[in-house]
Amino acid sequence: MAMSRMLFAGAVALALFSSACVTGKRAFPIAAQRSGCDAKSIRIVSQERHALVLDVCGVHEDWKWSPVAGWQYVGPSAEQPIPPPVDTDKDGFTDDVDACRDAAGPANADASKHGCPPPPDGDNDGVIDSLDACVVVAGVASADAKKNGCPADADDDGVPDVQDGCPDKKGAPSTEAPLNGCPLDGDSDGVVDAEDACPAVAGVASADAKANGCPADKDADGIADATDACPDQAGVADAADATKHGCPAPKPKPEKGKKPKAEKKPMPEKKPKAEKKPKPEK
Repeated sequence: MAMSRMLFAGAVALALFSSACVTGKRAFPIAAQRSGCDAKSIRIVSQERHALVLDVCGVHEDWKWSPVAGWQYVGPSAEQPIPPPVDTDKDGFTDDVDACRDAAGPANADASKHGCPPPPDGDNDGVIDSLDACVVVAGVASADAKKNGCPADADDDGVPDVQDGCPDKKGAPSTEAPLNGCPLDGDSDGVVDAEDACPAVAGVASADAKANGCPADKDADGIADATDACPDQAGVADAADATKHGCPAPKPKPEKGKKPKAEKKPMPEKKPKAEKKPKPEK
């Protein structure tokens, strides 16, 4: 009987001692060893006597106390903490919606491109390099793949509008800025060679395609007014006398002793005879 009383008293003392030593912090080194988490990162979420919930590096775990074995791991808690949203590339889009988690990018209505960096655009003209026909020169978008991303060229002469002296007329390159991209005008008379009937000689514009761009010739005698001594009268060339060049040819002089023949006057037209009226019948 005395022995039984002694054993009962010992058990009660052990239980009281054990209860006094049931602190959740004693589970920290065990939890750290089990999980690999640094003990300094472990904290007590809640404790009700021998039932303990630990936060082990962000994971809630259930633990129970045994007077014999001490703190023992039970398993993950039913309620786990909601992890804070993660934004790996710091672009303002959380990883759960970011199509490119490791590369910062802008918003995009296409979920497959949301948060992704835009395709490269070396010349910053808004046309991505993969579609840009002029990758290193800023240009404008075009439905024509060969011109897409290239500088605007309204007349399609190969000279960009910003450098073209005649952006609305197809021309040719020139080292002279005012003429760059303008139609060729070899004699610089203002009539382009394609329409100039005299491309090598400066002239004037004319509605007559055969005379357009040719030197002025008012009397149409084939001698330019600039060298025509009689610009208002059709004449003939006279290489020997510039004062007569382009003037009408002089009339031939009559021979000595002969009078010039008088010009025959035209004969008057005969009047037609009047028709006889028929006599009335008796």
